[in-house]
Amino acid sequence: MTTILGKWKGESQENMEVLLKAIGLPEDKIPVIVSDKQIFNISKDGDYFTFDVTSQITGNAKTKFKEGEPYEAPTLTGGNKTFVATKEGDKVHVRQQDGPLERIYEIVGDKMLLTIKAGDASGKIYFSKV
Repeated sequence: MTTILGKWKGESQENMEVLLKAIGLPEDKIPVIVSDKQIFNISKDGDYFTFDVTSQITGNAKTKFKEGEPYEAPTLTGGNKTFVATKEGDKVHVRQQDGPLERIYEIVGDKMLLTIKAGDASGKIYFSKV
């Protein structure tokens, strides 16, 4: 089975425009974000995960966290928010503590699927292993 650890490149998305509108992003930024082919490098050292993300929107951003413990991370709407990540089976769930945002990372076949939810809106981004 493919593991979530490793280097992944975004290749396609579903319903991201609706999600980005729901979280309040300006209309002119949505096409840029939707077309962005992020690269995720996901590693684990002991109890800590590191998500090193390269994006044309945010540049390079590195987030290190321990499962079950609150941590700060940047958001697309600006500023940092507090999140908590948990591993549930083969999925990594990342939930915003004081807000509606949730990210679910999982392996589907040979792809990594990132599902992002905010209230009733959701979008998906598919990644291929690099």
